[in-house]
Amino acid sequence: MVALQDGDVLGTMSIKWEAKSSMKQQKKLPPWKSFDMIGKWTLFKMLLGLHFLEHKPQARECYILDIVVHPDHRGKGVGKLLLQWAQHFVQTDPA
Repeated sequence: MVALQDGDVLGTMSIKWEAKSSMKQQKKLPPWKSFDMIGKWTLFKMLLGLHFLEHKPQARECYILDIVVHPDHRGKGVGKLLLQWAQHFVQTDPA
């Protein structure tokens, strides 16, 4: 979710959602060559850690991965609106 005002990004929010069905989505990684600057061993350790630390939601479970509001727009209710959107999404999504 992206909060926009006159084409400017005020904030963003990422949620993780598992609908009733648990259809597997395939994730494609860029080619190994793209990761040469950090090293393949470092990348492997990072991906391994992310795999074991990742929470896999159950059916109809939703949680917020992150929420970010631009410093110039903090304290103006942008974060609150993003959270309200997430709540509305969870309560009204028929999936």
